[in-house]
Amino acid sequence: MARPLIEKARRIEKRNWKSIRGILQRVTALETASAGHLDGRFDKCRVYHDTTQSVGLGAFRWVNFNSTDFDLNGLHNDSVDNTRITIPTTGYYMAGCNIRWASGIGYRQTEIYINRTTIIAFDQDFVDTTANFAHTLSTPFLLTAGQYLEVRCFQDDSGGALNISQYGNASPTFWAFRIE
Repeated sequence: MARPLIEKARRIEKRNWKSIRGILQRVTALETASAGHLDGRFDKCRVYHDTTQSVGLGAFRWVNFNSTDFDLNGLHNDSVDNTRITIPTTGYYMAGCNIRWASGIGYRQTEIYINRTTIIAFDQDFVDTTANFAHTLSTPFLLTAGQYLEVRCFQDDSGGALNISQYGNASPTFWAFRIE
């Protein structure tokens, strides 16, 4: 009588072990993916800055991003080179930013650069109202592992320095997603 119960217990234990082993394999695959070992399919991040940043009159400024919404595969560091999103895996990426300017009349420009040398997206406007104004840029681009992206802003407002407004979790923001 005890023998069939022991056999049944062994079958249940074996089935449970297979289930546990399957779960562990899936968890290991997800951990590996988030570390960038699955051909970069999980390369993506969205970062923002939690306070205003001043852009001097007639001056360019590389925008800082000190907070992270998400970052799979270590594309951004909130404290070291926090102007950058660094590409870990060669491929096509969608990159973009949202910059909300404080109110003021004048010229505004926002650009996305690769390695501070190549502009891949920009927008420029002359703002003739005292209302807040925003630039939203987005572009697909083929990027190589090790390249980095940055956002640069410029303003020429007759009143002096002008702030890039911190607006909830919407400005300033910067993102990159691997799309292929």
